[in-house]
Amino acid sequence: MAAITYSNPTAKVNFSEMTAPRKSPIEAQTEQGFRATRYLKCAWRDRLTLMDALTGAYRIELTNSSLNRRFVRGDKYPWREGVFFKRVSNIEPFGEPSAADAGNHIADWDGPGAFAVLTCEYEEQDFNDDTQQTDTEVKYAEEEISVAAEYLTLPSEKLKWVGSNTEIGDATVARVVRMLEWNISFTEMDTIPQGLADHSGKVNSVSVTSRTLGVTFGPEQLLYNGIKAKRELFIDGARAWAVTLGFLLKPFSWNKAFRAGKQAPQAMKSDTEDPYKPYPIVSFAGSLGI
Repeated sequence: MAAITYSNPTAKVNFSEMTAPRKSPIEAQTEQGFRATRYLKCAWRDRLTLMDALTGAYRIELTNSSLNRRFVRGDKYPWREGVFFKRVSNIEPFGEPSAADAGNHIADWDGPGAFAVLTCEYEEQDFNDDTQQTDTEVKYAEEEISVAAEYLTLPSEKLKWVGSNTEIGDATVARVVRMLEWNISFTEMDTIPQGLADHSGKVNSVSVTSRTLGVTFGPEQLLYNGIKAKRELFIDGARAWAVTLGFLLKPFSWNKAFRAGKQAPQAMKSDTEDPYKPYPIVSFAGSLGI
């Protein structure tokens, strides 16, 4: 499993909870869940730094093999679990400004007696929301499985009709092989490890277990189809990657084939008597983090 690391705010800003004329905090239980409003006072020149610190105050990092992900949460509400900072809805000056600039008529709030009061909204945040992670539970991955099938035409040169010694000739011998498509999605990935692209077309060297379904896939039964990766770009930069790994499961090894006259697929060897495996094998645990 992933190693989980928690870290506290990196920006240090001096602030205090208001007690007068406003009392803080104010709490409410709504249809959408628990809500709280805090009035936090800081030096006017620190108001934006404090807002940024509250927005990205709590970080959760997951490390598992080559997959590293980071979730950023708002400040934790001190008096109730599972409640985090959501937004600053208002910033207003408090105290006394220095004399206004005579030319621009702009109040100078950078003096020692000038403060800002931030109206900070806190909410319960749902663990199932991809953008929200709690400090006790972190979404590791999301899995999806769907049924697929492959239509195979089997070799028939050694087959004969029952009740006679006649070869079946050019009759078509076919079989439908049931397969599963297995997709694993990871969010909040800072980078895309090279191995996620390098191992397309390879199969698992050891058994792999689905954490969600509790199903174990045997060696060489999972074919890695590759990745789908996406992220959004905004004016202030790019967001983290969301990556989906795709696999195709066969009920037998991808490195076996049907032989004429045999019911079950057979392993193959080369003319030098070495095992012949058309699909290279690799440890998905080390390279793909599953």
